Amino acid sequence: MSVDASRAHRKLRALNVALRDWRPFWPVAMRIIRAWFGLQFESEGAFGGAKWAPLTPDYAAYKASQYPGKSILVATGKLKRAATAPTWHGRPTSLEIVIADAVAIYHQEGTSSMPARPIIPHEFPLSAHEELRIAAELYLTEAVRRLL
Repeated sequence: MSVDASRAHRKLRALNVALRDWRPFWPVAMRIIRAWFGLQFESEGAFGGAKWAPLTPDYAAYKASQYPGKSILVATGKLKRAATAPTWHGRPTSLEIVIADAVAIYHQEGTSSMPARPIIPHEFPLSAHEELRIAAELYLTEAVRRLL
């Protein structure tokens, strides 16, 4: 008796490719990540675990007169737009996210005269990790289902 395993072999090869190349998943991941960055702005850093430092009294007064009602890191909205709609480059096993605003790095890391107010949290909350894990699991489950 002989068994033709060529079909199973092709499916296993295709599954191996799907497991090693995450580019089809990156758009899903980016929808989630953009939402996280939005939450970071809406919560003024609390989403990432630590609320951003308040503005200095002088700058707070200036900002209130020039940009009334605008929250920390939001004056014209340019930085928030760049953070919540970043460009990204997906590779098979990595995702590069670019916030294209020249001042983002100064807010992210702080300067000698300004505290850090991270746009990208140094540690995402456990709920965020779980959200991304569930999305990845759904992606993998669907990939396996399609191939079997």
